[in-house]
Amino acid sequence: MKNSYVHQKTGSQGSLTTALLVSNVSLMKNLLQTGKCGDSDKCIAGVTLLCVSILLQVAAGIMLVILAPREQKSSNLKKKDRQSSALETEEIIQEKANIRKSRKILNDRINTTVLILTFLIAVINIVINGIGI
Repeated sequence: MKNSYVHQKTGSQGSLTTALLVSNVSLMKNLLQTGKCGDSDKCIAGVTLLCVSILLQVAAGIMLVILAPREQKSSNLKKKDRQSSALETEEIIQEKANIRKSRKILNDRINTTVLILTFLIAVINIVINGIGI
């Protein structure tokens, strides 16, 4: 199934990341072009937080781009294993299980990292809006 849950989940995360990235870049552009910024500590803190948020968003986006095909490949491997031949030896079956397990562990780590980055991005953007930039 091409429109599986995995694609929808990863696609929606990517869309939200992109929307927030565009919003932050636009906010930084407005801050720097209007001249409101000056040398105030509030403005310097805001620009710094915007830069950190943008960097985290880019990192999360890259991880999502890496994760999508990995999750699709894992899904395809599960389907192939269900259709595997009865002629496969126990060693081959065990090797395939080990490969699936290691892929799942790495995918879970990437997912967890993206979740943590998303949480940090949300907190940073709450602070940015809270200081009124």
